[in-house]
Amino acid sequence: MSVFFIVSCTTAPKYTYFRYYKSGVDTSIGFEHGLRYVVSPATYQKILADSGDPLTMANSALAQYADRYFEYEPSTRRVKLWRTNGGTLSYSISYATNPNSLPSPAPFNHWTRSSTLTRQDGSKQIFFSNNYGLVMLSVLESADGLRQWCAYTRYDAFGRAEWQISPSAITGYNESLNDLLGYNSGTGKYQYVRDASGLIDISVYDTSTGTENYVRYRNLRQGQLGSDIRQSQTDYTTQTVGSAARILVSKQTIYTDESHAVPIETSFAYTFYSGKLQPSQVVTTLPAVLTSQNGSGTSATTTQKFDLLGNLTETTDERGLTNQYSFDVATGAMTKSIEDFGTGKLNLTTDFEIDSQGRTVQTLGPVHEAVVGGTATSIRAARWTTFDDATNKVMSASGYATGTGPSYTFTLVNPVSITFTNNNGNVLEEIQATRSSTAGKLLPTDTFSQSSYVRWTTNQYEQCCLISSTRSYFLIPSSGSGTEGTNYNTTSFGYDQMLRRNQTTSPGGTISISVFDDRNLVAAVYVGTDATGATETDPTGQRR
Repeated sequence: MSVFFIVSCTTAPKYTYFRYYKSGVDTSIGFEHGLRYVVSPATYQKILADSGDPLTMANSALAQYADRYFEYEPSTRRVKLWRTNGGTLSYSISYATNPNSLPSPAPFNHWTRSSTLTRQDGSKQIFFSNNYGLVMLSVLESADGLRQWCAYTRYDAFGRAEWQISPSAITGYNESLNDLLGYNSGTGKYQYVRDASGLIDISVYDTSTGTENYVRYRNLRQGQLGSDIRQSQTDYTTQTVGSAARILVSKQTIYTDESHAVPIETSFAYTFYSGKLQPSQVVTTLPAVLTSQNGSGTSATTTQKFDLLGNLTETTDERGLTNQYSFDVATGAMTKSIEDFGTGKLNLTTDFEIDSQGRTVQTLGPVHEAVVGGTATSIRAARWTTFDDATNKVMSASGYATGTGPSYTFTLVNPVSITFTNNNGNVLEEIQATRSSTAGKLLPTDTFSQSSYVRWTTNQYEQCCLISSTRSYFLIPSSGSGTEGTNYNTTSFGYDQMLRRNQTTSPGGTISISVFDDRNLVAAVYVGTDATGATETDPTGQRR
């Protein structure tokens, strides 16, 4: 069974294609209606370019292209195998249950099931969750099993996360323990948590009715026996309309030292529309900057005003400068902004013209004086953007408007920027070109021959979305792609088995190779000119 999903209803629709398992087919790896393949718009287009038909091609052929592929445990319908990028990246998933699992309502710190994701490089990500689907312990394990990074969440009696224990504080875990870390209620200690080192982030919840599930204090602790160091405090206010309530922050306090001698406080005062949960105005009182820090020693305020849809319609900053904003109701896009608004003010107006999708296609800045052709002239700086969704082309240019609106005279200032993307949004070409006539605004119908290009960069991709090389032109040919070294220089890129970009080769032949650890952090960088015999873990090729 197959399904189309139309991403964009344009002249050339962009399709995301789904294929599902059929009844009685491949029952050892799937079940009827189980999702089997996902093909993105760019990959769909590539199949067509290769003279294939995603609708009729065999599963084995589609597997060479598909962005996602899934296999399942038919009895439980849980994913057991997941492949991406035409099968080049593969993950297997296995599951286990706690033999000591308790029926609901089970304690929140009692693990019920685990899932193990084995990655392409053999490393594993293991997740232990409780009976309510909340993750208690996540483990990243190296392929050789010698290194582990564990992060643990402890929940209170209401299922709220109260402790976030970082890997630096955890020494290990034991699946035979229901809480995995071995908490002893007598000593108040965990068996697998360091006493005096490692970061523990502690959340303390508000005790007021209605806000009891909101964090009041954030504390840090060094090791499980360390003292709590308060980082912040949050106070709340409640707006109630009938049976509905909205919780908003009334004050945020940040503590800069353990003694809390100089708290940094920001408070918020709200005015609401009558009978509504939406604020019409929010006044923010900012922390006072001390005179010893070149401040005034007094708190300044800012004001924000909103419409019923939540759009920010007016701001007043600390100096009393007011800006106003207008929006299109259908799309939510801004249509006008007025800086320094008010009687006797500058009232600097910027107008935004939008298309049916809420994208800005023209911006006209405030009226100001500029010298044009040797004459002082009142102008409005202009910016235009055109969208051709059928060809994935976006053009933009700057210029100015003279005269009186709406009958402005527009002048374009070269160059024009042009960007082509594929159906997944990956940038294929970035161009700057000159338009022969500068009269008039940039139009969607404007065309540019290659001979008008003044700057050109192209990107090449492999496996749908991995950029394999970039060509930067220094001598643009009047037609065709030109020749490397004569017209352009190439920077190429390579990837490891986890599809992490690990190699960059410059136009001059300098090779930079990064080695990643199991946490996807760069562990080492090697630079040279010869990658013969290089491996992902030893780019030197064992040459000494």
